[in-house]
Amino acid sequence: MAQTDKSLQNKPRESKSRLKTWVKLALILLSLAIGLVGGYLLAEHFNMFNLRDIRLEKIRNEQLGIDAEAPDNSGSPDCMAEPDDPRFLTIPSIGVNRACIVPIGVLSPDASGGQQLDAPKSYHDIGWYNCQINPIVSGRCAQPIRPGDGNTATAAIMDGHSCTGNNCIFDNLPALKNGDQIIIERGDGKEIEYIVQEVSVVKLANVDMTKMMRPIVPNHEGLNLITCAGRWTAHDSQGVVTMDKRVMVFASRGET
Repeated sequence: MAQTDKSLQNKPRESKSRLKTWVKLALILLSLAIGLVGGYLLAEHFNMFNLRDIRLEKIRNEQLGIDAEAPDNSGSPDCMAEPDDPRFLTIPSIGVNRACIVPIGVLSPDASGGQQLDAPKSYHDIGWYNCQINPIVSGRCAQPIRPGDGNTATAAIMDGHSCTGNNCIFDNLPALKNGDQIIIERGDGKEIEYIVQEVSVVKLANVDMTKMMRPIVPNHEGLNLITCAGRWTAHDSQGVVTMDKRVMVFASRGET
C-alpha cells in the first residue's frame, strides 16, 4: 500500500515534467518559426530595395548613355593612349588589373554655373580628367595633369563606376587601405607607382572637389580617385539619379 501511494505521488511530478518539456519544445518551435518568417521578410525587404536600385541605375545609364554591356578592354590593344597619357590602371589589392583609361572632361554647366565631372561610358573603364575637354571653350586648360608629369601643385583625377547587380570596375574601391599600391601605365609603357594615403566615404553633398584636385602630400605628385557608393536616393547637379555617397581615394607618388 505504501508503494502504491508513492507511485500516485510521483505521477503529478511526471506530468509537470512532461508539460515543461512540451512547453520548451513549443517555445523552440515558435522561435524557429518567427526566425524563418522574419528572415524571409527581411530578405524580401532587401530584395525589394535591390530591385529598385537596379531599376534606377538602368534609368541613369539611359540618361547618360552608359553601356552596361560594353566589352572589357582591360589590357587590350584596343585601349590606346598617346605616349605620355595614362593608358592602364592597376590596383592589385582590389583585383583591378590594367583597366583601360579613357580621357573625360566636364559636362555643360548646371543652373548655378557649376560643371560636373563626366564618367566613362563603360562599366569597365577608368575616366582620366583631361581639363582640355570642356563644352565651354573659355574653360579649357592649356595643359592637363598627367601622371608622371612632375606637377606637385595639382593632382591627376580619375573616376570609375560602382553599381548594383553588375560587376563595375570600382565596386571594391572602399576596401582600399593606406599603403596600397596603384600603378599607372602610360601609352609609352612607362609605369608610375602611387601609394594610397587616405580613403574616405562622404555624403554627396559633402564632396570637396577642391581637395580632390590637390595632392594629399605636399611636394609629391598626387593621384586621386572617386566613385559612387550608398543607395540610389540622390540626384546629381544635372538632375540625374545617382548614389547618395562618394568614395574618395588620395594617393601619392613614390615614398612619403
